[in-house]
Amino acid sequence: MASRVTMTLLAILLLIFFSTYGPFVKAVNGQNNTWCIARPSTEETVLQNNIDFACSNGVDCSVLAPGQRCSLPNTRLNHASVVMNLYYSANGRQPYTCSFGNSGLITIVDPSYGSCVFP
Repeated sequence: MASRVTMTLLAILLLIFFSTYGPFVKAVNGQNNTWCIARPSTEETVLQNNIDFACSNGVDCSVLAPGQRCSLPNTRLNHASVVMNLYYSANGRQPYTCSFGNSGLITIVDPSYGSCVFP
């Protein structure tokens, strides 16, 4: 029980640290080392709203078009993660630019895959 409490407290502290200082974490090459992805438990309608919001607020969503580099897998979760990260990246990688009504998560694990590179 004590180890479970310890792990929970550690997870909370890491979440607080990265939500506060995440925008300042830099990789060796000077690139920001955080990304914004959609929370996997988010409802489909919320994911679609996030896609619509990002695509109508300066994000070039053409990368999601059939045959483009981030079109597959063709799921709302994947597409939302791609455009939410593009929005987050274009708006200074601030924690609040990944909130999306609490449906976004900041990660330090690069979510890029294949030819779909998350900036």
